[in-house]
Amino acid sequence: MLYDTHSHPYLAKDLSETEILESFFSWGWKYINSIWCDIESSKKSIELSNTYPWVYASIGIHPTHVLDYLHQEIDDVIGTLESLYLDNKDFIVAIWETGLDYYWLKNLSLTHKISTHEIVEIQKNYFRAQIRLADKLWLPIIIHNRESSEDIYKILQEEDFTNFVFHCFSEDLEYAQKLIKFAPNCMIWLWWVVTFKNAVSTQRVAENIDLKHIIIETDSPYLTPTPFRWKRENEPILVKEVLSKIIDLRSESSELITQQIFQNSIDFFSVKK
Repeated sequence: MLYDTHSHPYLAKDLSETEILESFFSWGWKYINSIWCDIESSKKSIELSNTYPWVYASIGIHPTHVLDYLHQEIDDVIGTLESLYLDNKDFIVAIWETGLDYYWLKNLSLTHKISTHEIVEIQKNYFRAQIRLADKLWLPIIIHNRESSEDIYKILQEEDFTNFVFHCFSEDLEYAQKLIKFAPNCMIWLWWVVTFKNAVSTQRVAENIDLKHIIIETDSPYLTPTPFRWKRENEPILVKEVLSKIIDLRSESSELITQQIFQNSIDFFSVKK
């Protein structure tokens, strides 16, 4: 009953994409969401879902990739995403990663020769456009957030959009509670950082929010959870370590936590068991 709801198997270096996906399924785990970052990779995500029935696809433009479309009208780019969905409804479960990323602003400014202020405005425009597309298509969005929490919250409020999950949640308990108050059915994505000894803030979130708001991810192949950190590349099968840490932190039974988190994932992404 494990669902790695956010992974990047195509980015792995130690194993092939095929080895990673088939290893996950051979362990008896259930589903994987394969996450990509632009239109071309969204198409590859759909192809992967056609090959592996336990892999679900995403479409969307990552905030650090929106500048790749500077010479196209935003409506045309969003129209392409919409066409991808309409032609592949059975495989696509969400729009992601969308959101804001202020961490890389200086690098992006140097690469594309435009100001950081302009980049922020472009990211915001694409974030809003993808929110509106998700609303039109009745899809959830997966929010990428780096150093942009308050702007993300403000845009969600202004768009009155509540069908979202926060990827790699790194904010504090108070921010999580603010999101849940605004969007009572939203999800908080707990990831490998919750297994780290010094991740006190993330662990407080894992301990204190209602279980119905928790889903889990690896964000593999990036940083590997404890106890495998520095020993191997992260991969979807290690989502069990994230789950194990949440079980250690909470008071409910391991069976209830496992079942509830799995059901949260199935319900949020409208996956048929």
